[in-house]
Amino acid sequence: LGLSFMISSYLLEWYFCPDLEPHHGVAAGPGAMFLFNFFAMLMYQTLDNMDGKQARKTGSSSPLGLLFDHGCDAINSIFGSANWIIAIGLSLGCEPDVWMCWILILGPMSLFYVTTWEEYYTGKLSLPIINGPNEGMVLGALTSLTTCIYGVSYWQDTTWYERVLKPYLIPILPYTIRNMIPVNYVLRNCDIQVLMATIGFIQETVSKTTLVVYNCGLKSTFELLPFWTLLVCTFLIGLCRADILIDMPRTTLHLISGLFVEMSTHLMLDHITSETFQPLRWVLLPLVILTVLTVSGYISESSPQTDSFLTIYASSLWSYLLLKLTIIIHEACTVLNIWCFDIMTPRQGRSLS
Repeated sequence: LGLSFMISSYLLEWYFCPDLEPHHGVAAGPGAMFLFNFFAMLMYQTLDNMDGKQARKTGSSSPLGLLFDHGCDAINSIFGSANWIIAIGLSLGCEPDVWMCWILILGPMSLFYVTTWEEYYTGKLSLPIINGPNEGMVLGALTSLTTCIYGVSYWQDTTWYERVLKPYLIPILPYTIRNMIPVNYVLRNCDIQVLMATIGFIQETVSKTTLVVYNCGLKSTFELLPFWTLLVCTFLIGLCRADILIDMPRTTLHLISGLFVEMSTHLMLDHITSETFQPLRWVLLPLVILTVLTVSGYISESSPQTDSFLTIYASSLWSYLLLKLTIIIHEACTVLNIWCFDIMTPRQGRSLS
C-alpha cells in the first residue's frame, strides 16, 4: 500500500517533469504535486515501520514478508531519488547539478546495499539513530513540503550559506582551510543539502564496511562486487558521456534501479534461505560491455542505436525481474503453505476456486 503511494507520486512527477525538469508550461511542477509527494513519503515511512511490528504482534511474520518489505524498499529507492532531484530543482543542463543527481541516485542505493550485505553476514539489521528509512524519509517529505510552500527557487537561493555557514561556521575553521575558500564563493541551499547527505552516505557506508570486514574478514567484501561494478560502470559512462542522463533520464533511472533491485533482493533472498550469494550477476554483463565500448571511444556520442539498446536493456531487465519475483513468491508460498496476501489462512483450508 505504501509503495503504491510512492509509485503514484513518481508517475505524477513523470507527467509534469518527464526529463527530471519542468514541462507542460509549468515553472517547476504544480505545488499540489509536491504536496502529494509529501503525504506519499510520510505514508510510506509510516507503513514501512508498522508492518514488521504488526506482523510480530499478530504472529504472522514470515520470510516472504521480510522479502516483500526489503524488495519494496529497494524499488522505492529510485522513486525517492527522482522526487528529491525534482524537488530541489537540479538542472541537467548544469554539469555540477548532473553530478549531484548521480550522488542522489547512487548514494541511497550504496547505503541500502551495504546495510543488506551487513545483515547477510551478521543476521541482524543495524540502523543508526538517524537513518534513511526513518529520518531520511521524513526529511525527504519535508523537502517536498518546503518546495510546495516556497517553490523550487528556495533551494537555488543562498540563504543557508549567507545566514549560517558564512557568519558562524567558516570563521571557526582552521586558517589554512579558510584560505582555500574563494572570497566570492557561495553555496546554494540545495548544494548544502546534497553535501550533508553525501557526508552521511560516506560515513555510514565506511562504518558498516569496516565493522563487517573486521568481524568476518576481507573475503566478505566479495559480495560487494556487484554493486561496485554498477557504481564504477555508471561513473565511467557518466564521465565519458555526460549527456546520457540528459538524453534518456528516465530510461537510465529505470535501468540502474532494475540492476540494483535484482542484486539487493537476491542478496536478501540468499540470507533468508541460508544460501551462498553469487556476486557474478549476468544481468550486469551488458552494462560492462557498454562501459568498455564507451571508455574505449567506440561510443562517443548519443545515437539511435545506443538509445534503443538502453531501452531494450531496461525493458528486458524489468520483465526478467517480474518473472523472477513471481516464481520466488510462488515457491515461497508453496513451501510455507500460505497465500501471498493472506498468510493466516492455510492453503489447504481455502478453496482455489
